[in-house]
Formats: sequence, C-alpha cells, structure tokens
Amino acid sequence: MDSTADELLERQRRRERELSSLYATARSLTVLRGVEEVLASVVGHAHDLIGTDLAYLAVLEEDGAYLRVRATAGTVTPGFAERTHGPAHVGIAGRVATTRAPYWASDYLASTEIVHHPGIDSSIEAEGIVSMLGVPLIAGGRFLGTLIAANRQERPFVRDDVALLSAFGDHAAVALENARLYDESRRALHALETAYATIEAAEAVHEALTRVVLAGGDVGAVADLVVDTLGGGVLVLDHAQRVLVARGEPADEGEAQVREHAVLSASPPMAEAVAPGIEESRRSGRCVTVERGDTLRHTVAAVVVGATHMGALVLSRHGDPDPVEARILERAAQTAALLTLTQDAVVRAEERVRGELLTQLLTAPRPFSTELALRARARHIEPGHLDTVLVVDAAKDRLGDTTRLLHGLAQEYDGLAGEHLGVPVALIRAQDATAAATSVHQRLRHVLDTPALVCAAPVRPGAEPLGGSVTLASRCCRVLRGIGVRDGGTSTERLAMYTVLFDPDRDQDLGAFLDDSLGQLLAHDTERGTDLLGTLTAYFASSRNLAATARALHIHTNTLLKRIERIGGLLGPEWQQPDNALRLQLAVHLHELAQRIEQVD
Repeated sequence: MDSTADELLERQRRRERELSSLYATARSLTVLRGVEEVLASVVGHAHDLIGTDLAYLAVLEEDGAYLRVRATAGTVTPGFAERTHGPAHVGIAGRVATTRAPYWASDYLASTEIVHHPGIDSSIEAEGIVSMLGVPLIAGGRFLGTLIAANRQERPFVRDDVALLSAFGDHAAVALENARLYDESRRALHALETAYATIEAAEAVHEALTRVVLAGGDVGAVADLVVDTLGGGVLVLDHAQRVLVARGEPADEGEAQVREHAVLSASPPMAEAVAPGIEESRRSGRCVTVERGDTLRHTVAAVVVGATHMGALVLSRHGDPDPVEARILERAAQTAALLTLTQDAVVRAEERVRGELLTQLLTAPRPFSTELALRARARHIEPGHLDTVLVVDAAKDRLGDTTRLLHGLAQEYDGLAGEHLGVPVALIRAQDATAAATSVHQRLRHVLDTPALVCAAPVRPGAEPLGGSVTLASRCCRVLRGIGVRDGGTSTERLAMYTVLFDPDRDQDLGAFLDDSLGQLLAHDTERGTDLLGTLTAYFASSRNLAATARALHIHTNTLLKRIERIGGLLGPEWQQPDNALRLQLAVHLHELAQRIEQVD
C-alpha cells in the first residue's frame, strides 16, 4: 500500500512540475512578437518540455499544398529543415494536418499508417529518428502547422506526453497566430507609413510645380524638378518631336544622339519605342511606359491642352515607375502644358505687336516719324539701322511655324519679323544680305525639315517705303521657282534683273525658256557624260574669246573648237547670232545661278 501511495504521489508531483513548466513556457511565449522568434521558441520549449532528442515545427504554406519545416531544435544533420519539405498529406506532419489530431509512431519508417515520401523518409533516416509524436497547431479554427517531438530510439509516447505536448501546442498556436497578426500589422503599418511618406513627397512635388507656375517658370524648371524627384533623364519634346529641353544624364547612346541633334528621329530605335507611347498617352490622358532593352524604360506623358497636342515629357531610366511616380510625371506634363499655353499666349501677343510694328515700318515713308521710331526703340530696335528685308517662300501649311521661327532669328539680327501680305517677312540689320539669307535658310531648313526659299533685299536709300523691297524679294523667289530652285537662300542682287525681263507670276514661262534654250545640251550631257553646258558657260564668261575660254577650261584650242562645233550641231548654225547669243547667255546665267544657290545650301 505504501508503495502504491508513493507512486501516485510521485506522479502527482511530476504532473505539477509539468503543468508549472507548461504555464511558465506559455507565459514566455506571450511576450514574443515576431513569427520567426515565436517559431524558434516553440520548438526549443517543446524539446525541453517533453525531453525528446529533437523537435521541429512544420508550417502549412499559404497555398495549403505543402508543409515546410520552419524551426528545429536538437537536429544534427545539416539541411534537415530544407530536405523535410513535402506535400501537406505525407509523413507525421501530413497525417496530423489531415486529421487535425495528435498522432505518434514508435517506429516511423516501419509505420504503414503514414503516407511515406522518399525525400522526407531519407531526411528522417539520415537524422536517425525512430519514434515521433506530432500535435496540431490550430488557432481560430485554422490549421497552422504540426509540432513534432522525436527520439532516435524506439519509444512509446504515453497519454501524458500526448496531453502535455497538445496543451503546449494549443498555447503555441495562439502565440504563433498572435505573432502572425503582429507581423501583418507591422507590415501594414510600414506600408501605411511608406504610403504616407510617398503621398507627402508627391504633394511636395505638386506644390513645387504650382510654385513654378506662379513664379512664371518655364518647362525647363519642370524638367529639373522631375529629374530631382524621380532621377533618370528627362526630355521635353514639342509637337513635332523636337527637343526643347534636356535634363539629367542620357540613359543610353540613343538618347545622347537625340539630345545632340535636338530631334527624336535622330535615334530611330528610341523613336520607334517612344512615338507610339506618345500617341497612346495622348489618347488615354495617362503616362505610358515602353520598354527598350532589358531594364531601360521610357515613360511618356503627353503635353496636351484640350484637343491640342503640344508635346511630351519623356522620362528615361532603368526600372519601372511606381504608381505615385507615374502620377508625378502626369502632373508635371499638365504643368508643362499650362506653362506652354501661358508662354505661347505671351509670345503670340508679342509677335502680334511686333508684326504690327513691322507692317508700319514697311508701309511708312522714310525717314520714319518720331512716334514710329520711339515705338521701335521700345522694342529695342533702332529703325535707322535696319538695312535688309528677308522674305521666306515656304509651304503654306507651315506658314505659322515659319513665321514663329523667323521671329526668333530676326531678334538675333537686331530686327523683327512677322507676316506681311501673307508672306513671312523680316526686317533686320545685316552687313551681307546674301550671307544672312543663306544662314537664315539653313536654320529654318534644319528646324522645319521642309524646303524653303529665303531671299534678302538690301534696303535702298530714299524716301519710298520698304515694302518695295518685300515686293522685289518675293518676285525673286518666284523667279527661283521658275528656274527649278525650291530650296535655298540668296539675295536680290543676283536676281533683280530677271524680275524685269520675266514675269515672275508666270513661272512656267521661265521653265519653258530654259528648256527651249538649254534642253538639248543638258540631255546630251546627261546621255554622253559630257559637259558641253560647262563649255558654253565658260565661253560666254570669256566674252566668246576662244583663247581665254581654252585657258579657263585648261584644254587645247583645237579641243575647244571641236566642242563649239558639237554645240552648234545641237543648237543650230545661227546660235552665235546676236539675238540668239543673248537668249542663250540669259539661260546660261539663270542655270548657273540656280546651281550656285543649291550648292551653297
């Protein structure tokens, strides 16, 4: 009787120690926060509480298809946790997950009640595990994982072991769920803080953009702000995809080419990527990101006012923009549109005023009245210094663009420009009219990318209005078109005579005159590879002196005579008669003039 009483008393004391240890362990779990910390503590306490060789915890993954070992205590083989990973229905962990009830096996590998898995079984065998006890971790009706205690020798687990580990598992499940919720709350708080910080940053950018508008800034300031905030490189394009502003570093060689030549088409690969993005952004009103290469991204935001496309902002950098960054770029494009609209209105108003002043200067008698001179000087123009009239003959559909560009160019020559009688005209100060016409033509041609004729007329002294020079320059442009010149710059000094001899309004007559006079020579030269027209030009330039002509052409006189004979065979025996020779000389001079103008440009 005494022996039985002592045994019962010992079991009771052991039970009290286990319960005391269980409650102490459970209390220690409640102070832990992070999931990984709780997992490590759970297996460590289970290992000590049950007194087995090792313990580990297999957690059900979010997809519910696999159990993964997340924490171990007492294991000796490296990589045990990584290898003991398998479907949610295999092994002791899978058995417990399926039944949601404790389960133990005195000889795991020999058990026929468990669904075995080759990978897991080999890991169990390598660790030397024989007997195992698994209990479920369940919180709020949701299965979290299986807590396993194991020994490296065969050992039956008694009811007290199962009850103790199950009780601990219940506490551990609550602690694990609390830790999961804590981690989720912490991540949510971090995400909220990040979002708030992002919103604050975006709001700061929006306020800065507003200050740019209020301060009367330009699109360059907007581009600077975008680069400072988002990094990368930024291009501001106009409606014709010309580069107005470039900020930041070029993202690649293609963008460097675009910046160097100030037009998107300078890099066909970049243009091929960006142009569709601009069109899509125009339609959607949102920014569009296009790929180029493995990581390079071009994010495009169209600059649009109503239905008018005014250009685009192009952000080039490695990596996709997040939604807030995309919104910043869209806001920047809206600000650029507002600035462009405002500046365009100011520019147009100034152009209108200067255009009206130009008209008055062209139509008023000279010397100019004091009032008119004062109005010109208010625009920093000294009317007495204006000595050249420029007329531009360009495509009708580019008239507005041509006039706008001419305004800026005229200011470089201390003059002004505008549209006069439907023609772009500039009144400038230039020492060399021909050089000014050539330079203005080249710059217009580069920007407009379309043929144009520019003719400069030096202002003649006298009292007559300057409008006469506009008429002369316009007539000279029509003469040029009549002789086949569509693109170039020159002055009236070489063309004025022909406006008297020919009616410029009948430019088809000029073409017919050249064809009748020189058509056969040009056809012969083209077919035979000769230069009889060059010979005729030198002949007339040498006043029809054979010796002088031969010297000019660096040929023998006999060779020249043979060429003259072939010319006569093509033009007729009377081609050197005075009337015929004069007609031919005019035709040769016009042809030579056309070639010179085209060669210069």
